[in-house]
Amino acid sequence: MQSVTKNEKIKEEFSSNGEFEGNSHWLNIPNILTIIRILAIPFMASFILKEEKQQTAFILFLAIWLTDVLDGFLARRLNQITDLGKVLDPLADKLFQATSGFLLWWTGRLPLWVPVLLLVNQLIMVAGGIFFWTEGTTVKSDWWGKLTTVLLTICFGVLFILPERYYTVVHYIFILPVALSFYSTVRYGIQYYRHYKRLK
Repeated sequence: MQSVTKNEKIKEEFSSNGEFEGNSHWLNIPNILTIIRILAIPFMASFILKEEKQQTAFILFLAIWLTDVLDGFLARRLNQITDLGKVLDPLADKLFQATSGFLLWWTGRLPLWVPVLLLVNQLIMVAGGIFFWTEGTTVKSDWWGKLTTVLLTICFGVLFILPERYYTVVHYIFILPVALSFYSTVRYGIQYYRHYKRLK
């Protein structure tokens, strides 16, 4: 009985600072935007594969990224941060990055090591996030994760407009964001573990 009381106290503490659980009304504007973002990814993928649709693919790529920025801003501004949003938002980011990375490699604009390493890292992130979410623990994205997302988005965006003769620089511009992605994963893992231990 005492352990249950302690558990509830910790949950209330996390709820008050927004790190454990947020607004219970999951069907809100930020979450709807995130779902739209996920649904738009296949359309972007189909345009990337069509040589004559690269401009459209780039516009949709930017739109998906800007929607990511907008739903995060609205969630904080409208106080509509939910546990579902904390799972859906990074999941949408991972799908966006994995799809962009794989298809840009498939079309010959990206070296294979970039999507492979990103995929491994993202699978770890998604699996860990889902596991701890089912255990009642969620952790907000920190600025390292946000910085990684921004850098990866910029690098992927560059590939849409970079002339083919400059593709050799791609091997170098992705070193920093890929390294940061693994660093962010380690930080998230530590945070998840600490919260999980406190609930036990």
